[in-house]
Amino acid sequence: MSASPIINEMTLAADRSANANSSARGSAADLRRYRRHKVDLRVKVTRFIDKQTLMGRGNDVSYGGMALYVAGEVTVGERLKLEFLLPYSRQNFVVESIVRNRAGFRIGVEFARLSQADRDELDKICRVIECTSREPI
Repeated sequence: MSASPIINEMTLAADRSANANSSARGSAADLRRYRRHKVDLRVKVTRFIDKQTLMGRGNDVSYGGMALYVAGEVTVGERLKLEFLLPYSRQNFVVESIVRNRAGFRIGVEFARLSQADRDELDKICRVIECTSREPI
C-alpha cells in the first residue's frame, strides 16, 4: 500500500524547507575554511606587545589556525608568537598568529605567517591526524 501523493508532496516540501533553513544558517563546521583536528599539546605563547611569555594548551589545530587555552590575559586582535610541536612531527613550529576570538581562557588564533616548510609540514600532519582520528571536530 503506497502513501497518498498529497502526503508525499507535503513531506518533500517540508524536507526541502528544513534543508534550505539549515543550509542558510550553516553549522560552525560548515562555515570554517579548514577542517579542525583534535590535539593535546603544550604551546609557548609570547605576546608581541610586552614580550610576556605565557603557557598554553592546544586542543585543536587546522591548516589556518588553532584553538588553545592560555593561562593569562590576551585580547581579540592581539598578535602572538606560538611555539609548539605537533604530534607525528619533529619540527618545532614558531608561528605568528592573531587572536580571532576568546571565551574565558580559550582563544582561537589564525596563523598569520607560515613559511612554506611550515605549511607543508602542517598539511602533512593534519592529513596524518585525520587518518588516525576516530572522531571529527
